[in-house]
Amino acid sequence: MTASWFALVESNTTGSGRRFCQAARDRGLRPVVLAARAERYPYLAADRVDHRVLDTGDPEAVLAACRELAADGGLAGVTSSSEYFIATAARTARQLGLVAPDPAALARCRDKARQRDALASAGVPVPAYRAVTTLAEAASAAREIGCPVVVKPTTGSGSWASGCAPAPPR
Repeated sequence: MTASWFALVESNTTGSGRRFCQAARDRGLRPVVLAARAERYPYLAADRVDHRVLDTGDPEAVLAACRELAADGGLAGVTSSSEYFIATAARTARQLGLVAPDPAALARCRDKARQRDALASAGVPVPAYRAVTTLAEAASAAREIGCPVVVKPTTGSGSWASGCAPAPPR
């Protein structure tokens, strides 16, 4: 009997996606990477990992691809090694009746402002912070909190667009 598929929605390019695929194989599963641009992942060819090219930014396209995999040998799971796609993977898995983390909890974890609000409301100490949308709000928050302050987007990963402001802007 052919092993069940294990779908990965996109992949990190730093190596963890490759390790996820190997771990799936080690468990007797067939990894398949769902990717908008498979050429971003040279390990797919090197390791002979199956892939499907689709618009991974479209949750319905991801769901359709996973339904096709389920019909073609079964689907054991859906996940991602990329923080950007983990909520999509979880929603897809849940829609297919597979075990997955709570997509709402993942969304709270990915949004730094929502995460801090949830932690603070549960009594977990968090550093002073303000979610802002304008430079004037950022300057006011920096004066209120005290510098230096870390400035970063509420979403994203890998310290993208993050920095330290030693003093409030003038």
